[in-house]
Amino acid sequence: MEYVEDQDNALTFNDILQLSPQEFTQISPNEANRGISNSIYWLKVTLQTDYEQTDKIWVLEQLSPLTDQISIFIPSNSQQYSMIENGDSLSYNNRPFKFTNLTFEFSLPPQQKNTIFLRISTRSSLALAFNLRSYQAFKAYSASFYLVNGLYYGVLMVMLIYNLFLFFSIKEKTYFIYTLHILFFGIF
Repeated sequence: MEYVEDQDNALTFNDILQLSPQEFTQISPNEANRGISNSIYWLKVTLQTDYEQTDKIWVLEQLSPLTDQISIFIPSNSQQYSMIENGDSLSYNNRPFKFTNLTFEFSLPPQQKNTIFLRISTRSSLALAFNLRSYQAFKAYSASFYLVNGLYYGVLMVMLIYNLFLFFSIKEKTYFIYTLHILFFGIF
């Protein structure tokens, strides 16, 4: 994965396609966090598809759910690119893929080297951390993810009911405050 930082928000996708490979900076795992910045980041990801079957569906997940806007440019036939937009600036119902983190679903043709581009802008802290999974692997991951979240919020709900019961039984103000703490912690 490589990136170009556009500090003036002046580059278009066609400008990015015209850049030489030397103008991109390789991202090392230790410097994926870019901090808070007003810059636009353009990422270039090159994937080699070695499978021989028909197009395989992939899911790219950004691990920072607070990114305001992220666009992915996926190669299609005849050197054209299709674009999918996602981000925290979109309502959850308008997102192309419904998941907690910003996620994109796309397919790549077999036996090819494919270059994907991403455009990222945010007012919060930016982490250039991603997971790429096959659609089947993502379905297994998301099932366990939702199970763990369900267990977590279930335990919070049991704690809330238990402390609310203690408050009504003992009439101790501390239990009511603790109940409010659990409620707002769960909502947050």
